[in-house]
Amino acid sequence: MVMGMRARGARWWIQGLTLGLLAWVFVVNFGYTLVALTVGEFLRPRHARRWYKLAAASVVGCLVATPLILNLARDYSPFGAGDSPAQVWAPGALGMRLALPHWVTTDFGLLLVLAVAGGFVLARRARPRDRVVLGFLVTVCTLWLLQEFLALFGFYPEPDDFHYFLRFVVAIVGGAGLAAVARHVEAWQGLSLCQGHLIVLAACLPLTFPAYWDPPSMDRYWDTSPIDERISDYARWIRDNTPPDAVFLGGPSSSSWIPVLAGRRVLLAGDSRPPVDYVQRKHVERVMLISRDPDLIQKVARRYGVTYLVIDRGLMREYDIWRFKRPGLYDVLYRSKLIKIMGVRKTGPTGHEPAPRLDPQGVARGTNHGS
Repeated sequence: MVMGMRARGARWWIQGLTLGLLAWVFVVNFGYTLVALTVGEFLRPRHARRWYKLAAASVVGCLVATPLILNLARDYSPFGAGDSPAQVWAPGALGMRLALPHWVTTDFGLLLVLAVAGGFVLARRARPRDRVVLGFLVTVCTLWLLQEFLALFGFYPEPDDFHYFLRFVVAIVGGAGLAAVARHVEAWQGLSLCQGHLIVLAACLPLTFPAYWDPPSMDRYWDTSPIDERISDYARWIRDNTPPDAVFLGGPSSSSWIPVLAGRRVLLAGDSRPPVDYVQRKHVERVMLISRDPDLIQKVARRYGVTYLVIDRGLMREYDIWRFKRPGLYDVLYRSKLIKIMGVRKTGPTGHEPAPRLDPQGVARGTNHGS
C-alpha cells in the first residue's frame, strides 16, 4: 500500500497516516519502510525527486507512531539495562543461524532467479512504482550485507523480523520477474493480454505454499486439541465476576490464559521479553505470596493495582507453597482442581466486607474468612 501511494504521488498527509498505521501494525517494518522510501527517492531522476513531500509524510508517520515508540523505548531501548533490551539487542542463537547465506540464496529456490530477473526488469523499465520497489530491494540487500558483517561480532538485532521483511520484498520483486516471463510467453505465442499470465500462474501452482505445506505434519506449533474445560470455566468466571480493569497475579499457565480468554491484565506473563521493571514486579509477586503483613501486601498490591491472586501449580512449585492459606489477607472466590482465585482483602478505613466464597461451579455459598 505504501509503495503504491508513493508511486502514484498520493497526498503527503495520506502517505503519513498510512505510514503511522503501519507502525502500529508492526513498528520494525515501519522503520525499514522509511529507509526504503528514502533510497527509492534517490533512485528517481533529480528533477522528479520530492524530498519535501517524503519528509512531511515521514514526520506525520512518526507523530502517529510516537506513543508506540515511546512505550517500546521504555522497555527495549538499546541503551537500557536489564533483561528486556538484552533479549532484543544481545547476540542470540537465532541471529547466528539466520546469518547463514543459505537463507537468502538456495533456500529461495526459483524465487531467487525470478527476483534477479525482476530486479533487471524494474531497473530497465524505471517507472515511478519500479523505482519505489527498487528502493526496497536495495535497502534489504544493503541491510543484509551490514547485518552479515555485524554478525561476525555477535550483533544481529531482531533477526527474524528482518528476515521476514527481506523475504517479503524478494517475493514482490520476484513477482515482477514472473510477470515479465508471462509477457514473454504472450509475445512468443501470440496470446492476448493476460492469457500468458494465467498460463504462468497455473504452471507455478505446484510451487505455491498451500501446495506443499501440511501444517499437521510440518508445523511444530500445530495443535487441534480443545482447551481444557477447567481453563474455559475459570476464564468464563473471571469475565462474568471481575471488573474489566482488574489485575491478576498468577503463575505461568494462568497468566497466559487470563489475558487471552478473559481479557484481563496480569502482573507478569512469564519471563520472555520481560518489562523493564521485571525485578520490581517479581518482588511484588513474592511479597504477596510470602508475606503475612497486611499493610505491606496492600502497599505492594497498590503499586500495580493487583486485585486478585490466581494460585496454580506453577506458582506453587516456584515458591514451594502447597497449601496457600491467608484467611486474614485474601478471600477465596473460586476454587477448582486446577486453580484457586482469591481477592485481595482491603484493610483500614476503606475496607470492605469479605467477598462471598464460591464453589467450583461459581455458586456463592456464604461468606468465609478462611481458605
